[in-house]
Amino acid sequence: MPTSAGRDKATPAEGSSRRRSPGTIRDIIVKAAAEVFEEKGYKSTTTREIAHRAGASETLIFRHFGNKSGLFRQAVMEPFAAELDALARSFDPSRPSREFFSRLLATLRTERRKIMALLTVSSFAEDPDLRMDEASASPIAPVFSSLIGVTEGDVEHYGFANVDVRLTTAISVATLLGLVAFDEWLFDEPLDDERLAALERETLMQLAHGLAHRPPSQPAGGSRP
Repeated sequence: MPTSAGRDKATPAEGSSRRRSPGTIRDIIVKAAAEVFEEKGYKSTTTREIAHRAGASETLIFRHFGNKSGLFRQAVMEPFAAELDALARSFDPSRPSREFFSRLLATLRTERRKIMALLTVSSFAEDPDLRMDEASASPIAPVFSSLIGVTEGDVEHYGFANVDVRLTTAISVATLLGLVAFDEWLFDEPLDDERLAALERETLMQLAHGLAHRPPSQPAGGSRP
């Protein structure tokens, strides 16, 4: 039969949690959660596993974040959205649009693991914390809005006619996201610096070429010549 001392003794995780401030514990849990979500995806991750990785009790996760979806939002969705929001806010719209696309591609590559974790969450998740079935709720909403402005600037500057700006911007963003998310499907081996530079150059040329070489009289979505 366990002694009273044995019953009162905290587990290593619980004991270490008591010696750390609430803010520190919260930060450690968020970091651990991001790692596990990025490694295993949303559905395959458990709060118990995150607690073990963080060296904290599972109870603390529910105390600080409410549930797994609340933790996912703060560990993955919000940091990813914040990175893109910072990019959107820092860009000078008077600069060439290719600079924005170049910086966006670099940011997406840096945050690839978060993108892959986000892809494991259904757009129509039952939990309202994870609903992304409206464009305004998407983590890319801030940068997408800025890119629409950049595209509008290009259309006005070059005098392009009959351009569906939102559709053109969506295609551009989808191209960049696809290259980042599915690079292992597209390339036989990891890209070195030279190949990465070529990928960026060719991608930006493709995005610009599709817009710059549109015949002025052809309406957006018109028939193929």
